[in-house]
Amino acid sequence: AYYPGMEPCVGTTGPPDVGTNGTISFTKVAGYEPSSQVTDHCAIDLDQAALETQLALKTEASFANARKIYNEGGHSKSYAEVVLASALTSAIIKDDPITGKNAEGNEVVGKAYEAYVPGVSVIKVLYPTTDTQASECQVGGLVDTTMGGCFAATGNLTIGVGGNHTIAYTYNSTEDNNNGRTFAGFSTGAKEKMRENCTGCPYTDFMYFYDYYGVDEYADHWVQSAFDGNMTKFTNGNANFSTYGFDGKEQAIKKGTAYMNAYMYVIREFEDALDICTESDNDGAVHAWDEGVCFYTGSLEGEDGSVMADDGKLLYQLADKRCVDYDTCPEINNGLFEDLAQGKQELMAGDCDAARETTKKITAQMYIPLIQGTMKYAYHADRLAGGEKEKAEAAAFAAAVLPRVHNASADAATTIYDNVKVGASKTNSTAVKSAFESVYAAIGITCADVGGLVNPSDGAYYPGMEPCVGTTGPPDVGTNGTISFTKVAGYEPSSQVTDHCAIDLDQAALETQLALKTEASFANARKIYNEGGHSKSYAEVVLASALTSAIIKDDPITGKNAEGNEVVGKAYEAYVPGVSVIKVLYPTTDTQASECQVGGLVDTTMGGCFAATGNLTIGVGGNHTIAYTYNSTEDNNNGRTFAGFSTGAKEKMRENCTGCPYTDFMYFYDYYGVDEYADHWVQSAFDGNMTKFTNGNANFSTYGFDGKEQAIKKGTAYMNAYMYVIREFEDALDICTESDNDGAVHAWDEGVCFYTGSLEGEDGSVMADDGKLLYQLADKRCVDYDTCPEINNGLFEDLAQGKQELMAGDCDAARETTKKITAQMYIPLIQGTMKYAYHADRLAGGEKEKAEAAAFAAAVLPRVHNASADAATTIYDNVKVGASKTNSTAVKSAFESVYAAIGITCADVGGLVNPSDGAYYPGME
Repeated sequence: AYYPGMEPCVGTTGPPDVGTNGTISFTKVAGYEPSSQVTDHCAIDLDQAALETQLALKTEASFANARKIYNEGGHSKSYAEVVLASALTSAIIKDDPITGKNAEGNEVVGKAYEAYVPGVSVIKVLYPTTDTQASECQVGGLVDTTMGGCFAATGNLTIGVGGNHTIAYTYNSTEDNNNGRTFAGFSTGAKEKMRENCTGCPYTDFMYFYDYYGVDEYADHWVQSAFDGNMTKFTNGNANFSTYGFDGKEQAIKKGTAYMNAYMYVIREFEDALDICTESDNDGAVHAWDEGVCFYTGSLEGEDGSVMADDGKLLYQLADKRCVDYDTCPEINNGLFEDLAQGKQELMAGDCDAARETTKKITAQMYIPLIQGTMKYAYHADRLAGGEKEKAEAAAFAAAVLPRVHNASADAATTIYDNVKVGASKTNSTAVKSAFESVYAAIGITCADVGGLVNPSDGAYYPGMEPCVGTTGPPDVGTNGTISFTKVAGYEPSSQVTDHCAIDLDQAALETQLALKTEASFANARKIYNEGGHSKSYAEVVLASALTSAIIKDDPITGKNAEGNEVVGKAYEAYVPGVSVIKVLYPTTDTQASECQVGGLVDTTMGGCFAATGNLTIGVGGNHTIAYTYNSTEDNNNGRTFAGFSTGAKEKMRENCTGCPYTDFMYFYDYYGVDEYADHWVQSAFDGNMTKFTNGNANFSTYGFDGKEQAIKKGTAYMNAYMYVIREFEDALDICTESDNDGAVHAWDEGVCFYTGSLEGEDGSVMADDGKLLYQLADKRCVDYDTCPEINNGLFEDLAQGKQELMAGDCDAARETTKKITAQMYIPLIQGTMKYAYHADRLAGGEKEKAEAAAFAAAVLPRVHNASADAATTIYDNVKVGASKTNSTAVKSAFESVYAAIGITCADVGGLVNPSDGAYYPGME
């Protein structure tokens, strides 16, 4: 008898097709010649096509259909899950043939999905896939199903080679025809397949994404959150999809599935091929490699992958589209497919090391279309009036590449994210382009690889989107791989804030003029107060002819100084065609000051200023040059001043902010009755006039230079700057609630700068006596009250903690930390008031000391008043400008009555020490 399974076949069937070299020939994949059967893998793009069809309908029902396709598939690895009439009496081996019939009675030949032991009564049967790239049983989560190749709802299955046993079955043909390969599964299995349980785990590129997003299934979380219209819960790169309608969610979902879920699984297959290669299984390695090519390409590109066919749905088609946009065709897919063919040959030869180097080259090239896509739609959002759709495209492309950028430069990633994130208030496409260009070298690509964005109407590059030149590397990084910024008195900022810290140089210049005590020097000081000199320096220039094209905020603008040396600035704000006067912001270096320092200063520094006349080159790549003139002594100004800290308070602290009105600011607004209370105090002191507050008025006409000097310099540092420090911390909390962790940290860093300044240096050595702002005041008062080094040490620990909480997106924790910080910030003001009240009362203090008491009190009385109006009245009556007498004991008792309400303790404030003997002054314990 014939051996089982070796019976003669019926009819005549020929051998499989073979190539000219005698090897089996499989259907090509866009020109790539696989060496294994991967048609079923390539069919995954049919799920993408079906999903996109449903998304395009933009209804709740169609989005639910799309989600079902995403989760359940329909075209790849199709199987039936059937219930056997009786349990198995013998084992089934994975891939054992299983034959049944469809509803029309035609034979359907499948195979065992996995191995089954005797006693099992529910099994999965994998349907065959033909060279048409799709199984003939397509159900899963599909709306439009194909069931001609599915088993009938009931019937018999013949199991095993030669039909060694037959058994009846039943199943629900509309519910139990499922799929073992889905876009969701590409991501939900990532932990197992890419980080933990693989020979080469964790895979390098996957770890960029895991480290950035903080979750293994980041792609699935992105897509599911977009379907839900919810906020993601990543460590970085969050997206609030509740801000999107169907247009935005459509883009986020379909680009997420193709360029996040599938993208990383392509890389996973290549890495798996390398793992298998190390086990000397060359055929297995090549099969995994072929699978990766399928997940990159899909089935719809056909055998030849004709460029611009516009049929595909995966990464291959994206590369085709973007190469047209950036004038780089056919380099991306042509070059990449040459490398894919080379990698396959290296794996066939068992040359794993060579294959690994080829894989690195391939993965680098795969990032190019994602970078191009992000920049294209950032430009659309910025300069081409892009709406929700275009903004969502920019956000989705960025989400697929930001982790790779972040690994090279956290600062570059922050810039890109801030400009294209879901819900970004504005987009600076130039900044996005520059940030990407800064990491090309680290990624392993070049300016020529990426190209420039072409205007299809005329074939020219869009302004500012020309190709860059060469490759530009990432900025300097610290030992932990993150960008290292100059420390601020020991605090480590996570963003560039040297320009913000430089504000204390204005305070120093102002104090120098005040100390001269002449009408002229006070006029100089007032000019510095109003106009600045060191922070956010810019030139306001008149162009020889009006702009013919727009300038975007932060566009690079280059000119020369009076000596002919290059000065590289950037656009202060956006300008439209027709404008002939523009502002150019000067750069700030890590020396904490711009090299153009003019503004209201007496002693100017002009080496970094533009010459009075010359040419400016505007835009990336110097896309146009225009002549200009300006008055270099009058038109070099500053966008950040002590006056501005207060005059902008209404806008920034009471009315137009997410958390408005800010609690601490409202103590001052409610007490003084005006938003710009700090500016009104300082200007009234300069004028020698009476203030016009609701409470806490001061008649500066009673003061000479000594008193006004104290009122002014303490007003600028402890009223103007003080409240702006708190404003920055509040702003950080506002930004945190928008899930912009990097933006929140930058605002926090700014607050630290306005508290500390630049003169404290990197270490902030206690008692260095160099600083001019609140940090230095805390240093001085802690000596006076024997509380060193608690105030700044404890506060800076809290500042570091707050930054970490913001980085983690823990807004609630950061808010509690902020409350603790603001409470501590009142301590030196309380100490200062009590010290100089004591001097006025018991140490024969004159106008200077009385003015110091009045100025310190003005900076803290509103907080006291909120806790106790009686306490505030007591303090004010005893230390106000022109007070007839001062009772320092009453002042001290009044303050102590509100310590608990403020959130501080007696130990925090300490007692006033007599420096001559180290004992407490009587009554000041």
